[in-house]
Amino acid sequence: MTPSAPDPVPVGRMVRPAFLIALPALFALAVLAALHVLDAGYAFVAAVVVFAGAFVIARLALRDVATLRGYAEAVATAPEARLPRLALPGLLLPLAAAIRRIGRGARSPLAETQAAAPGRSVLDMLPDPLILLDGERRVVSANAAARELLGPSAVGRDLASVLRNPALLEAVEEVMNDRAAISEAEFAFHVPVERNFNARVARLGEGNPGQPALAVALYELTAIRRTEEMRTDFIANASHELRTPVSVLLGCVQTLRGSARDDPEAQAEFFGLMEGQALRMSRLVDDLLALSRIELNEHTPLEDDVDLAKLIGQVTETLAARAREMNMSIEVDIPADIPVIRGDKDDLIKVFQNLIDNAVKYGADGTPVTVRARLMHKDIPPAMAGVRTAVAVAVEDRGEGIPPEHVPRLTERFYRVDTARSRQLGGTGLGLAIVKHVLNRHRGALVIDSKVGRGSTFSVYLPLVAATPRALPAPSGGAENGEAD
Repeated sequence: MTPSAPDPVPVGRMVRPAFLIALPALFALAVLAALHVLDAGYAFVAAVVVFAGAFVIARLALRDVATLRGYAEAVATAPEARLPRLALPGLLLPLAAAIRRIGRGARSPLAETQAAAPGRSVLDMLPDPLILLDGERRVVSANAAARELLGPSAVGRDLASVLRNPALLEAVEEVMNDRAAISEAEFAFHVPVERNFNARVARLGEGNPGQPALAVALYELTAIRRTEEMRTDFIANASHELRTPVSVLLGCVQTLRGSARDDPEAQAEFFGLMEGQALRMSRLVDDLLALSRIELNEHTPLEDDVDLAKLIGQVTETLAARAREMNMSIEVDIPADIPVIRGDKDDLIKVFQNLIDNAVKYGADGTPVTVRARLMHKDIPPAMAGVRTAVAVAVEDRGEGIPPEHVPRLTERFYRVDTARSRQLGGTGLGLAIVKHVLNRHRGALVIDSKVGRGSTFSVYLPLVAATPRALPAPSGGAENGEAD
């Protein structure tokens, strides 16, 4: 492709460049004439000749510039366009060569890859969300991480309708109104699970409508905030729950050193009591650490495929001996066509261990515990808005049941319906809190159906097709058989 011929350069545009080119020579002629070294007439003729020569040079230079402009436009669509012929090649040929290198660079391997896959840009490769705004605060571009976080419809909308956070909007206004070159703000998404972000806003260019003017880079702080909360909660909860067993242990030690020093029967009794309290503390610490880890990872995506039938079979085998000790049995009814789901195997094991173990603890002596799974296409809990198909696993006992006023609070940490009985059975009060947070991560739900005197059914719903993350509200929680264990 050959660039088109340049348009003629108007004479008026050449006067000033010609004068600037001729200025040194004109100044020298004026000085010579003033010193009477050169006759004024000759000086005038020489000045006219110099200016005429400068005018010709300026005209050629401006024509070459116009030629280069046409060449640059041609290279934009045809990188192999031929170099144009220039009147002053020594002056502008290096610039033409640079334009040609830029045009060829547009067909580099990276550019070819992006042309073949326009949806996969360099910005899409960034792990953190990045949003570009125009001068009217409208989203003109968002990388893949930002589209996943905000939804594909964010582009073209005002930022205030995408991220309704006053601190973030204030940071954007500061940069947009030139009150700050860079501004930062922290904000949080509260559904489906809480996620914390730091936003860094910087100016890119002028605020023309439709053109990027501001960049908003988001950095996730969820793991840092969860770690801080985990440390605080662990200290508070551990200090509260460990107070009783520590007091019992101290009392036993003091008694063994005193009145029971020479009493073998009392020593045996107190050693058994100390062993029980030590085991309780061990279970409590294990559950606190497990809950903290689950909360820390609650916002991370799920990557494993889990066979629920096989997983529940492993859990029931583990708890079968405990059920036999209490003259109970565990009946499993899981169809062979229950599909594999996306989830975390270890966390789901904790869910069904807690629910089945509680059903054994609080079920009536001599009655079975039933575990059944079904594929659900309707009657999916409202907490799983947007999910069309789910697997429901119900754990049913035939125990005393739970009074309805206790059900909403059963997933709170350390909440118990019958504190004395729960501790006697070895409960820590954290089992259902663990279940709740695992299901939050899986975008699932826990539904409870309990009737006093007839027993309780705890149904775990797990999605087969995950809905858009932001469309899912956090599950309101569930319950445990009899108590939050």
